[in-house]
Amino acid sequence: ILNKSLFLTYFLSCFAFWFPSNFLFDFDPIGDILKDFPSNSQKDIFQYFNAFEENKPKDACYLEYLGVDPSRHSLGLGSQLLKISLAKIDDLHEPAYLESSNPRNVSLYERHGFEAITKIQFGEGPLMHTMYREAR
Repeated sequence: ILNKSLFLTYFLSCFAFWFPSNFLFDFDPIGDILKDFPSNSQKDIFQYFNAFEENKPKDACYLEYLGVDPSRHSLGLGSQLLKISLAKIDDLHEPAYLESSNPRNVSLYERHGFEAITKIQFGEGPLMHTMYREAR
């Protein structure tokens, strides 16, 4: 599925949620959701959002989420779906970008041509790896 604001691929028990290049994020609605969080958590979360926006190349398709049903982990489904998604992005001749909070996934993304760019961490939040894949 591809339209102006969403690129979604799905395969068996997994899906990938992509934003197209040059997509503008609006973080204002998130402020309402976070108003009940402790102030230090709100600060950390918004620091992450700001860092992501500063690091994210505007001309790259952005992988927001890659998910696999936990009962189907370790079967290669995420890798297969990533391959399908990236083939579609390659057809557009665009680069791809993502942030990963799971260090185990970094090698998965590297096998698909992504390179680690930066590591970001605020407060007690997770260590985030930003990764980029050149257009093909």
